[in-house]
Amino acid sequence: MPDFTTYDIAMIIQDIYDQYQIPDTLQLHMLRVAGVCKMICDHRKWELLDSQTMLIAALLHDMGNIVRFDLENTPPGLEKLQKNYNVEHLKKVQKKIISKFGSEEHSVNMGIAREVWASDDAVEIIGKINFAKLRDEYDTYTIPQVIVKYCDLRVWPYGVISVAERLHEAAVRYKKDKRMWELKESIGFMNKVEQRIFSHCILSPQDINDESINPLLEDLRWFDIQVS
Repeated sequence: MPDFTTYDIAMIIQDIYDQYQIPDTLQLHMLRVAGVCKMICDHRKWELLDSQTMLIAALLHDMGNIVRFDLENTPPGLEKLQKNYNVEHLKKVQKKIISKFGSEEHSVNMGIAREVWASDDAVEIIGKINFAKLRDEYDTYTIPQVIVKYCDLRVWPYGVISVAERLHEAAVRYKKDKRMWELKESIGFMNKVEQRIFSHCILSPQDINDESINPLLEDLRWFDIQVS
């Protein structure tokens, strides 16, 4: 795996994905999150929102999440989304990333973002993409940090869904579906966050879906993270 501190830096997002051998499913997730983010930024009412930094954070936020992949038990259906799915190859990529950045995905995500020279502000947003932190520290979050985290919650492995659907999917996936009180509390909290975001946007949450973001994804692959 090339080291961006010693090789020519690939600033185009697809080049970065290729250099780090990011699995197709993970690439598509980050592109979709960035697509949701771009729609909100492009239709915002805020005058001083740094959309460039937000898009960089969205496009890089899960670069290291392969470290937590359970490559022995791939969820049904994901193999079909992964071109040339090869467990042994992904294991090698996972091992390389862990050996360089460690096994804690949030630290890995931030470490890779720094290595490709993302701005400090973008790295800080990536570090805040944690639902527990958002719930516990909401008053300390900046608007860009809240929006990018919201965008991440709008995307599951198969496309864009509502916040309520996404939280329910996560509860089932992480075996928390029996704690329905916590799920309802989380949905209520995120509904308030969503209302805050869209009170400053000329779109509605329902306007952001697969049909509306899919045309944006190819251009986002060629996004230059160094363009100001």
